[in-house]
Amino acid sequence: MNLPPDEAVQALMTAAHDRAAAKVGLICSGPLVWGFAGFTLGRRSGPYWLRVSRSLVKNAGRKHG
Repeated sequence: MNLPPDEAVQALMTAAHDRAAAKVGLICSGPLVWGFAGFTLGRRSGPYWLRVSRSLVKNAGRKHG
């Protein structure tokens, strides 16, 4: 399992996932799935999958892709 480094990050990511789900009108169920070193957190919502991610402060302004 790829849990975040500490409980504070776990709480931060879980809250962010809950806020994101509420924003897009999803009700998520099933287990939380952590990505590498806790940088992503995903969970199923019916046929959809909602994933949130975090980045290091030094990468905050970087564009993806």
